[in-house]
Amino acid sequence: NSVRALSFLLLLSSYMSISFIPLLMNDIYQPILGLPKNISIGLPIASEMFGAFASSLLAGYFIDKYGWRPTFLSGLICMIVFTALSANSSNPLYFIFIRGLVGLGYGAAWMGLRGLVAVHKSKEERSTGFSILNAGIFAGQNCGAVIGGLLAERIGFSGVFLIASLLALFAIPICFRFSINAKPASTG
Repeated sequence: NSVRALSFLLLLSSYMSISFIPLLMNDIYQPILGLPKNISIGLPIASEMFGAFASSLLAGYFIDKYGWRPTFLSGLICMIVFTALSANSSNPLYFIFIRGLVGLGYGAAWMGLRGLVAVHKSKEERSTGFSILNAGIFAGQNCGAVIGGLLAERIGFSGVFLIASLLALFAIPICFRFSINAKPASTG
């Protein structure tokens, strides 16, 4: 089932930077609207999570209209592009904005994967699919945070953003090779 590989790659690449985003923000810190430094350092992650929240609200409409694959791919490509652009961040406001756009892509891609599981007709297939999806998610999160932290120590923050973008690209051929686009099954 491709959902495990797709969810693993999505979460691996998105979580590679999670352990050092506050450290990077601390390095490029400049006062922002009189906010305390500790709050400002957390804004990139808050922006990313808000972006994911906003896109996840809209993704259901697009999944129902176009199927899971266009939603997943558009989110994934958005995440890849803006993760790569995060590598050149030296301005805190730019970094906060870019991370929000990463979150928009991440949320759409994540909901697209949920749509992939929802295309199955039977309850049993959907239940198994969600278990497989969650297995890929948890493995990707854990591996991404650890690998990203280890790599950041050796190649720097910018290098990790670029590697994360490259790893996420592997999801594109998997998406086309091992799955078909479909709209979620009606569950009654």
